[in-house]
Amino acid sequence: MELYPGYIICYFQNGTYLTFIGYYSIVFKGILIPLCMLILGLWTVKNVRGVGRVAPMPAFSASVAAVTGNMNASQSKDRQLIRILLMDIIVYIFFSSMIALVLMYAQITQYRSKDTVQLQVDAFLVNTGTFSAYIPFCIGCYTNLLVSKTFRREVKNFFMCK
Repeated sequence: MELYPGYIICYFQNGTYLTFIGYYSIVFKGILIPLCMLILGLWTVKNVRGVGRVAPMPAFSASVAAVTGNMNASQSKDRQLIRILLMDIIVYIFFSSMIALVLMYAQITQYRSKDTVQLQVDAFLVNTGTFSAYIPFCIGCYTNLLVSKTFRREVKNFFMCK
């Protein structure tokens, strides 16, 4: 919508487009993608735990202590992988569900008459929801630093040029 020459405002229009975007957001971003992430995440956890039950065959005359020490290190890294995976899933679901809720609210209230304050609140909600949808893709490194000791050590070594 062009208010005056050179000043254009973009927004979701009431009607078919808002309905399509709302349902797309709810179905894909709100249900299918988080459901796939949960299923594949649980499948990964199951596989990682299953690998821990299979003991590797010692090569040649390697001592059992060396194999056991290596298994403990891999189990620690497996636990960190699982924590990183679950943190990424939780962050994605939390921040991506906000836009789905905002668009659902916009669809429900699309035919109600609104005053300027309510229009500003709706615009704020849409902008906040849109902004929050990008957050999971930006904070992955920070969540990995928070969750994984190995990742912190590797980043530290990288910046120390070791």
